[in-house]
Amino acid sequence: MMHNRGFWLGHGGFYGFDLYHLIFMIGVVLIVAAIVIYVMKHKKSNDAVEILKQQFASGQITEEDYLNRKEILEKK
Repeated sequence: MMHNRGFWLGHGGFYGFDLYHLIFMIGVVLIVAAIVIYVMKHKKSNDAVEILKQQFASGQITEEDYLNRKEILEKK
């Protein structure tokens, strides 16, 4: 009689996981890591644009400087 131990316990293999479950778990970790990196990169870019807006609003840089720097930041 076979016992179904469920998804998390697997059916033998490496520490209770078979190869397919191991690949699935690695895939999930990679997807989550990619999402975190994407969000952090865009947050950093948005912070830089906000600083640039503040500099322009306070008169520290000209409109031409603002537009050039903003274009460069949005490309990254």
